[in-house]
Amino acid sequence: ANIISSPLVKDQLAIDISQISADTKDKGEVIEDEKWQQILGEAIDELKAGDTKVVTLSDEGEDKKENSYHISKHGLETLDRFSEFFDGLSPEHQELAKIYINNPKQVGELAAVFHDYGHSGKGYREKDTDQGKMDKLTNEELAALKADEFAKDKGFTINQRIKLRGLIIGTTFRPGMGPKSGVEKIMDLADMGGYTKGFEEWVKESSKVMYEFLRDPSQKNLPNDSKEWLKWVQGFLGYVRGLLNDTPIVGDIKKQWDSKLTDIEDRVK
Repeated sequence: ANIISSPLVKDQLAIDISQISADTKDKGEVIEDEKWQQILGEAIDELKAGDTKVVTLSDEGEDKKENSYHISKHGLETLDRFSEFFDGLSPEHQELAKIYINNPKQVGELAAVFHDYGHSGKGYREKDTDQGKMDKLTNEELAALKADEFAKDKGFTINQRIKLRGLIIGTTFRPGMGPKSGVEKIMDLADMGGYTKGFEEWVKESSKVMYEFLRDPSQKNLPNDSKEWLKWVQGFLGYVRGLLNDTPIVGDIKKQWDSKLTDIEDRVK
């Protein structure tokens, strides 16, 4: 699992893996549904508050950003997909997910809500002279810290908080920091699961993502024409395909997502 991310990470995120424990107390408890829905609701309110604010570790600035893709709508859709994917995990992998925490689905749902919290709307937040200057964190690191802050306030154990941060950091494309565990992989799939809405909606989402890329002066090797764009898209779909094939989801859910991905792959050959 991802415990600590890049060298840019701050001390607040660097809880050592040696602190993780198999003790029942540290594994936390499954939170009663009514209380869990209340906690999720508060997390969603936090997510929505970050839609238009420039978020840093020290404050949230005035309204001065307008993301085309990384907004609360994406977080809520990721939450729905993660919940569905988790229910599709094979029984043995659902049990594996409970080795260090008793409520992996709830921790995953919280990670899904927060995974792009306060996103700068650019791929490399840490290089942005406006939005990253106060802390130099990546988008994922900032989101992980904010999620950890929220979870700590709600009484989550150290084990739960380590897993929470790992799920969020695992959604990055940076080398060596992608998803490792089965639950991290379904989080990554849920994050990139726009293809599950069909070809037309997927194209619209892809255009919004590309718009954010084009706004980022630190981005390099962006496609210059339709052929390069097609190659870029095929590479992305290849990554998603490899992840889906390697994810321990079983049954009808796997078949549905596989069919939808195949349809898009066929259209962009």
